[in-house]
Amino acid sequence: MIRTFEGFESSALATLAKLPGWSRDDYAAGKADLKKGLLDPAVGLISQVAEQLSEQVGSELTVNPKIGGSVSPMNRDLRFAKDKSVLYKDAVMLTTWDGVDKKSSPMFWIRIAHDSVGFASGISFDKVTREKWREAVADDDSGQVLVDALAPLQKHPTYDLDGASLKNAPKPWGNDHPRADLLRHTAIQARWHEPTPPTATLPRFTGFCVDKLSELVPVHLWLKEYLA
Repeated sequence: MIRTFEGFESSALATLAKLPGWSRDDYAAGKADLKKGLLDPAVGLISQVAEQLSEQVGSELTVNPKIGGSVSPMNRDLRFAKDKSVLYKDAVMLTTWDGVDKKSSPMFWIRIAHDSVGFASGISFDKVTREKWREAVADDDSGQVLVDALAPLQKHPTYDLDGASLKNAPKPWGNDHPRADLLRHTAIQARWHEPTPPTATLPRFTGFCVDKLSELVPVHLWLKEYLA
């Protein structure tokens, strides 16, 4: 059964801005309200968004409908954090993916903060995915399809294409390759964020999120065809 989304509570959204300053005792005192007003509605939101997006991508998107599944927990993973004094995040991440294995499947993300909402599509690379990426990007036909899919996203002022961690294009390609910037990627996430609309507290926020993620469907379909 798909959970329904009735809207986030405005007080819960406002709490996100305060969370990085909370102690464990603060979180224990506010946890129930945060779950009711933010995290439980987030499960409903990503469930409904995935159901509607599935029609556009031609396959059933996967959702793990729980906190710690498709909805991130609010505590930070401090194992590798330089600053261990901040215990809690200022945003909640919602994910749905196109495949069985989350780690190797193309994904959609929604990031909810107190004053902004972010949208993204991408995939993590393993050795096999990385080689598929390089071959597809280097090819003039498939590479141009990706460039064309990414181009409309640049209209968003906060657009960013994350994952280009190499200093140079890998061999046998050089920095003079027309898509050398893409060949430098070791992962990919196309993303942007914008102000949270007033509809975040209403059921129709689902449609807003679906409309935004629809802009990323061409990128998602490319990742699905060439890398998944």
